[in-house]
Amino acid sequence: MEPVSFLHQGTGEERYALRFGNQKINLHFADNIPDANVKHATPGSGDLCFIVEDSVEDLARELGGQGVRIILGPCQRTGAIASLRSIYMYGSGAAGCSLI
Repeated sequence: MEPVSFLHQGTGEERYALRFGNQKINLHFADNIPDANVKHATPGSGDLCFIVEDSVEDLARELGGQGVRIILGPCQRTGAIASLRSIYMYGSGAAGCSLI
């Protein structure tokens, strides 16, 4: 695990994450909701970000066909290893999840 910081592509604010190889967990401050895709920021909460092999456009169509609500994307965002195309959805318990 490696702590990292990056600039939010929309606001230019510094953000923090924990990187595990090519994956990362974006951390949130409870008093500063950084994105519309963050539903419930609480102390210690974060989003999971996963690198996938398929195109996010194909995944968005497939997940939408299965009834999964895509809340943001496909869009260009800062991923665990580079600026990448992403889609955002809520997991069980309203945890944020992105596929990059």
